[in-house]
Amino acid sequence: MKEENRFTIETKTLIDAFKKTSHSVSKIETRPILTGVRLYQDVGGLSMVSTDAHRLSLVSGLSSVETLNEGIVIPGKTVKELPMLIEDAKEVDISHDGGLLTVYSDNCIITSRTLDGNYPDTNRLIPNVEDAKTKVRVNRQGLIDSLERVSILADKKIVKAVIGGESDSMFDAIVLSQSNQELGSSEEQVLVEEIEGEDLTISFDSDYMLDGLKALESEEVTIEFNTNSRPFVIREEIEGVNNLQLILPVRTF
Repeated sequence: MKEENRFTIETKTLIDAFKKTSHSVSKIETRPILTGVRLYQDVGGLSMVSTDAHRLSLVSGLSSVETLNEGIVIPGKTVKELPMLIEDAKEVDISHDGGLLTVYSDNCIITSRTLDGNYPDTNRLIPNVEDAKTKVRVNRQGLIDSLERVSILADKKIVKAVIGGESDSMFDAIVLSQSNQELGSSEEQVLVEEIEGEDLTISFDSDYMLDGLKALESEEVTIEFNTNSRPFVIREEIEGVNNLQLILPVRTF
């Protein structure tokens, strides 16, 4: 094994990155390359990204290595099972060569194939922060709780969010609502820390939103919207990192 194809990373850092990206791995085999998580070297250091073409998860600044070149794509099954095998180790060594990924921990060696193919250029899919027309800063757990309540009866898990505009509250708030022809409708008003920019009404898959919020860990998150037909981004409120979840909205007629 070539030494330049081997690097060391803290186990907790690796497991946390898997947690924040594994839910966005595609479950459909029509594009096999999307059924894995891409680990690669970016300008800010080691990064990990996954997408199923409806949502995207990115964790950056994991470490500083210069051995990945174009990166490797780790199968989703490996991403799911590997944390259980290495969780007791403080750090692991990772090597990659000839389509194989090998992880060395204190008490075991795990080998997995990597996925062949060209992973899409995910950087071009992520909107620039400066382009956001509406920004919302909100308590992450509070938004999770409200989404879970309002989506219980949701038809196909589609929830509408009204941001800005008229509100019954004296504080900034988002109004979440859903309707079900058979079971009726429900509504939640979520108090937020701050709303900047234009009023917006947008619909999205509540499962995708909940997956993204639960994968993050900061107390507050910032959600950046452009229009109701373009992807929106959820960013963690952690200095020096660029962890984000991107979700495509749902068009309703």
